[in-house]
Parts: sequence; C-alpha cells; structure tokens
Amino acid sequence: MDGVLSATTPEAVGLSTAGLAKIDAALADAVAAGQLPGVSILVARHGKVAHRAVIGVMNLASGEPLAEDTIFSLYSMSKPVTAAR
Repeated sequence: MDGVLSATTPEAVGLSTAGLAKIDAALADAVAAGQLPGVSILVARHGKVAHRAVIGVMNLASGEPLAEDTIFSLYSMSKPVTAAR
C-alpha cells in the first residue's frame, strides 16, 4: 500500500449510507446552531475511505468554508481522534 486509502461505498465495507447521512445531519445541525464552527469527517474501514464530509467554516470572521485539505492546529493530543470497535 502506498499510504493513500482508496475510496469505496459504505455498503462495500459493511456500513450504511443512511446511517452516515444521519451523522452528517446531526453535525450540520450543530454547525447551524452555532455549537461548532465546522467539522471535517472521514470514515475509513478495512483500509478504504467509505465516507467524507466537510460542513461549516474554518474562519468565523471571514466565513471562509472548510475544505477537505484544511489544516487544523491540535493543542491537545488526548482526544483528537475518536474510534469505535
């Protein structure tokens, strides 16, 4: 493997497109309510990217939207990634 994950459909790796859409909707609601400025979501399983979504802005003052290649500063490494098994 060359370090790049290939894309696939959620169903091909045992996930649900409808279930992932619910996660996107819940996070979009949090962004719309002002609880979060933006979120970047990547779900991978079995070495393949099954879902990506970018919602909201990277800069509240300018309104510049988040992008898939937005760089984030992490000030605490205790909880930047959440995983469930």
